[in-house]
Amino acid sequence: MPARPFRRLIVLLIVVPLALVAIAVVVAVIRAPSVSDLAARVAALERANGVRPVPLSRIPPSLREAVVATEDERFYRQSGVDVIALARAVPYDATHLSLAQGASTITEQLGKLTYLQGNDHSPWRKLTDIALGFRIGHRYDHEQVLDDYLNVAYFGDGAYGVANAAHRYFGRDVSALDLAQASLLAGLGTRCRRCTASASSRRRRSTGRSSRSRCCSSRAPLRRSSPHGRSRRLSPCAAACELPPCCSCSRAW
Repeated sequence: MPARPFRRLIVLLIVVPLALVAIAVVVAVIRAPSVSDLAARVAALERANGVRPVPLSRIPPSLREAVVATEDERFYRQSGVDVIALARAVPYDATHLSLAQGASTITEQLGKLTYLQGNDHSPWRKLTDIALGFRIGHRYDHEQVLDDYLNVAYFGDGAYGVANAAHRYFGRDVSALDLAQASLLAGLGTRCRRCTASASSRRRRSTGRSSRSRCCSSRAPLRRSSPHGRSRRLSPCAAACELPPCCSCSRAW
């Protein structure tokens, strides 16, 4: 095959899927719910999960920066949707016939938690996720989005919000976390989200032995105090994700 037609074919194979995704995203944005009631939805989620909301000013800069660096490194350079990550994820997911790669921003995750009840495990839900991120990102500033997200995100072991997570894992107020604790907490939030998505994907495909999460390969221990005052070592996967007993990481070390 001549070089020029071959190049055109390659360009078509790249451009056409991206164009179709762009059209689908536009439709999703048009059909997505209004985000004018975001504050009310965040407050309702906080009440439902027993969250003690804290203002962004009380959250250490080290924790805010760690969450942004871990979850959404271009958070302050985009308005809800990371086009670069999206362009990278679409070809991968299309060729692998999956939604594994993902491209969720902090803004999209906030929209998923407040408007989709945390469920974006279908192609249309993924598009709605993107549309909600676009709407929220263009209506609210970055500080408001980060504030809301840090107060409703799940950090494992029944702890919703950074304030509850700080007390659960370290027994201190979130404003007193040091750099190491802030970094660990940010990592737990990311690990929990990935473990939950991985476990959900496996449950949809099969049951039994295949339900073990990929994150179980991590063996870095995490210490937590028991009600009797003794410290026990848990894998981060168990502490963050609370995977079912069939997962080897759900057991104390």
